[in-house]
Amino acid sequence: MEVRRGCPIEAAGVFELIQSIPWLNDWRSLITAATSFPQNLIGIPPSDSTFIDRKDWQLWIDTTSLMHGTGRVPIFGDYAISHPEPAEVDPRIMRPSASVRYTCDGAWLVLKARNLRDHGYKQFHEVCRELIRKPEYIGPEFSWGDRYIADCAAERVGTGNLTTWRKVGTSHHLATVVNEISHHHGS
Repeated sequence: MEVRRGCPIEAAGVFELIQSIPWLNDWRSLITAATSFPQNLIGIPPSDSTFIDRKDWQLWIDTTSLMHGTGRVPIFGDYAISHPEPAEVDPRIMRPSASVRYTCDGAWLVLKARNLRDHGYKQFHEVCRELIRKPEYIGPEFSWGDRYIADCAAERVGTGNLTTWRKVGTSHHLATVVNEISHHHGS
């Protein structure tokens, strides 16, 4: 097996694993799924904006680069803005924070406020205002989630609950990934 120079070892490992699949060309679909989103946001301080590298996206880019010309390129899959194995936490002592998870070029931008029990859901209005001032914010027409962020920043909608913010972040993430994949393949 030839490993091309400049490709990270992770992509070489995925390439080697895929190449070892018997009857690879007989399979209808070849899909890789990975995540690099953390199990929780405990390490991110309140009132902070943090970038978390989307290593899963970069791994797919590097792997598809290695596989170019082999006849099979894997379909991208990820776990969006969540880790597939949520951390086990006692809900009686859990103190979730107001946070927005926003997918951008090669990273997730996480904007985190203080805990909701003590400081309330109104914090989402300010977190959204902070996000729309950032250059990473694409605009309200990009996805349903982006529209909700703009409307929340302007206080045209309520703050919703934690489920609302997973929907908002997931909507934006899916639109971002579809856009990235279409540009990556040039189709």
